[in-house]
Amino acid sequence: MYTTRITRSLQENPGARMVRTAVFMEEQGYKNEFDDHDAEAVHLCIYDGEEGIATARSYRNPEGVWVLGRVAVLRERRGQRLGSRAVQELEEYLHTLSAREIELSAQLHAIKMYAALGYQEEGGLLYDEGQPHKMMRKFL
Repeated sequence: MYTTRITRSLQENPGARMVRTAVFMEEQGYKNEFDDHDAEAVHLCIYDGEEGIATARSYRNPEGVWVLGRVAVLRERRGQRLGSRAVQELEEYLHTLSAREIELSAQLHAIKMYAALGYQEEGGLLYDEGQPHKMMRKFL
């Protein structure tokens, strides 16, 4: 049975750090995975027992819009809708914080998942460490 842990500190949610390291750094080759936003973000991780298997984070930008990102699922756990579950559970939590708008920068392979969750594409392509992304937005 899966459990979800939501924290305001990455240190309190070690599964989130582990999943992000495995997916973004080891699998996809990102070098700058952890940043200053981690200190102010809400960190969600889905656990199977003690093992973190999926994660997402969100922080509030200066305009008051919540920025969703770092959505990742361990390779061997993909295809079980855990990415969608992480996004939906984080949206529910952000709603309790009076969030009204969420934006994100989606890797191209994830656009369909976000669109199915109600996010709309905006603008052209942008690149993060050479990887193409598309901005998306959802109003709650």
